[in-house]
Amino acid sequence: MCHYQTVDNVRRRFVEKGLSGALDRVPRKTPPCPRKLDGEAEARLIVLSCSAPTRL
Repeated sequence: MCHYQTVDNVRRRFVEKGLSGALDRVPRKTPPCPRKLDGEAEARLIVLSCSAPTRL
């Protein structure tokens, strides 16, 4: 289920720009929140999560 504002936005884009305008997503200018990990830390996290668990 989507928010009523989402429906209003899609409907408005459809009226203004046609079907392709309604279906194409508009990328955000800024991310919703700052990144917590840089590329190196993200790579280490992926390696750690894909490796076998250590015994305690």
